[in-house]
Amino acid sequence: MFSRRILLLTLSFSTACGDQPPEPVRTPPTSVSYQGFRIQVHVLLADGSFLGVPEMSLSIRFGLWGNDPIHTTTVLRVRQSEQGWLQEEVLTYNSRNATLRIPVNDGSYFARQPYSDADWRRFDRETGAVLLGVRTGEELRPGEADMIEVSASGDTVWRRRVALAPVRLTRTLLEPTLDSLESVVNRTGGSRTRLRP
Repeated sequence: MFSRRILLLTLSFSTACGDQPPEPVRTPPTSVSYQGFRIQVHVLLADGSFLGVPEMSLSIRFGLWGNDPIHTTTVLRVRQSEQGWLQEEVLTYNSRNATLRIPVNDGSYFARQPYSDADWRRFDRETGAVLLGVRTGEELRPGEADMIEVSASGDTVWRRRVALAPVRLTRTLLEPTLDSLESVVNRTGGSRTRLRP
């Protein structure tokens, strides 16, 4: 089971780390929030509690409303008790550079960052665990990532370092990505936007 999960994580990490997170399992009561943000549920646990993350707009994450930019995301375990809804922080991960912001006219166009170094995260609905791929850190060399499984209670189940072949971002590799982004932004924003100097 362990080796199968490592294989699946490695394949997912190397081929689909930019995928959108899965659809939330249900909507929590609107009264339940974290620092003023509604909680988006991702896993409903057997005991009736759930795992989720604060739901906030990208403009808030980028600090476009006068707030400081938000570079991390907290995974929460929320459960109902006699005192009301209780929240426990399970883990916090790096979500900086997960999204690309391109200024367009008087606003912004947001897209998935094609070459992100943000942490990769998946919820395991079978076990209620959070699977994390940490891609940045002083102790990590190019191409290395720490793969971590954290239980719903916040305990580390296992941790392994994997090494993938690093890929140098060359102009040849970047040109098609920039062409594609420019095309989408120009169709959406209604003006010519150049992503190159």
